Amino acid sequence: MKFGVGQPVRRFEDPALITGTGRYTDDLKFENMTHAVVVRAQVAHASVRRIDATAARGMPGVLLVLTGSDVNADGLGDIPCSVPLNSRDGSSRFDTPRPVLAIGKVRHVGQPVALVVAKTLLQAQDAAGAVEIDYEALPAVTDARAALQKGAPQLFDSVPGCSTGTTTHRISPRQTLPLSGRRTLRR
Repeated sequence: MKFGVGQPVRRFEDPALITGTGRYTDDLKFENMTHAVVVRAQVAHASVRRIDATAARGMPGVLLVLTGSDVNADGLGDIPCSVPLNSRDGSSRFDTPRPVLAIGKVRHVGQPVALVVAKTLLQAQDAAGAVEIDYEALPAVTDARAALQKGAPQLFDSVPGCSTGTTTHRISPRQTLPLSGRRTLRR
């Protein structure tokens, strides 16, 4: 059976990657090219008391340091949900904000908090390390069932019970799912 469960799938990009002939974005070089480094949350759930990017902004080669407040002030808005989903009963699910950079609160480890742009990658990395973030830790859960229990920590005040609704995406045994421009998956 093609694409059966547990069956290896040969990827079209593998030969270039394993023979050293693949190209990565890091291989591209352009005149006046800059580099960006994202400062990410080191905590699972916390209020952001303060972000101090003063030292980072004054470092050699740094062209820009953005925080969520800067993104808001520029009116860039949140990342839109490209696929609106409905709950099982057909009602619209609770939509959560998706800020480009965290504003006031982080909700998962790795959430983008600041962005540093500099003339070289090393300058951007050094400046990213100089961004100071003061967090106030909040309770967190790592289990989906525990997150749905009464009294569980809330990630979004606008989403009661930590549930964004249950979707009705069920796949029939013969339905075809597109995986990419070249492959499909039969279930």
